Amino acid sequence: MKLLFAKPANNGSSPELKELLGFIDADIKFSKIQPDIITATKSLVRLIGQDMYDKITDAYTDGAEDLEMLVYHARYPIAVEAYALLANSNDVAHTTNGRKMRQDENEKQAFEWMLDRDNEALVKRYYRAMDDLLEYLEDVEGWKGSEAYKKVKKLFVNTTAIFDDHFTIQSRLILLQLAPGLLQCERKQILPRIGKERYEGLKTLVQSGGEIEGENFDLLEAIQEACVYHSLAWGMLRLSVTIFPEGVLQAYTSDRDSTQIRRPAANLEVPAARQAFLKDAADALERIEQLVAVPPPPAAAQSDSSIFPEFITGTNYIST
Repeated sequence: MKLLFAKPANNGSSPELKELLGFIDADIKFSKIQPDIITATKSLVRLIGQDMYDKITDAYTDGAEDLEMLVYHARYPIAVEAYALLANSNDVAHTTNGRKMRQDENEKQAFEWMLDRDNEALVKRYYRAMDDLLEYLEDVEGWKGSEAYKKVKKLFVNTTAIFDDHFTIQSRLILLQLAPGLLQCERKQILPRIGKERYEGLKTLVQSGGEIEGENFDLLEAIQEACVYHSLAWGMLRLSVTIFPEGVLQAYTSDRDSTQIRRPAANLEVPAARQAFLKDAADALERIEQLVAVPPPPAAAQSDSSIFPEFITGTNYIST
């Protein structure tokens, strides 16, 4: 695999890495972080596709000045993710006598709460970097023909603007990560309710960019709302809660010694937030049923426990 980083300098460090991450020491050995750079690169390729990554590596190798910013936008999230992977293991020395705390004579070990905050800052930095890359790709030739782009564009909720109309994420990366949940709602909840003919007709209107009016407008708005909240409930179990905007969950980090100390969750935040999303999705689905004026088919008339088993005794996902 071609990497977007040149061979290290004579002292083993990477000037390119230091240029991207100005907050790290200049003498970090490239050989030490290279395995994490490879891991982060593979993560990027899965997101943007091999063809687009090859275009970026060719531009890097050729030194194409007109694509210099594209190369930068791709290298930066790779560098951030790679360093985040390295940092947690680098905080301790791995010796023949087990793991020991690193502490040079003129340095003091960071408190655990400092490490927690720095880890959170790295996660936020990575998401911002990926969003910047995805935004930049909008104007790059070949991106809109890629499978990664088409995967989202074929959905009823295919832009962050549409998603933000119902729940604010302001992140193209989060939209891509929630795409499987959006598609699941379309296939399992929307299609059985409105029928194949109307489903495909609305899809055609959305993808053609044609003007949508009247009943179709109201129906599409309800569909998009249902898909948004369904995908959020889907993501609560499958994605790291750190990807969600602040305020969705209340995670409390202690300022004491251990990163594992947390203030007890008074209302079991993850299940509570997820069930709220399910309720919002159910309300939108009920509105869809009213708009199409037909009873829901048997395949759709099931409780949320069949899709989300842990809520067997919870609120029904579908109104009856």
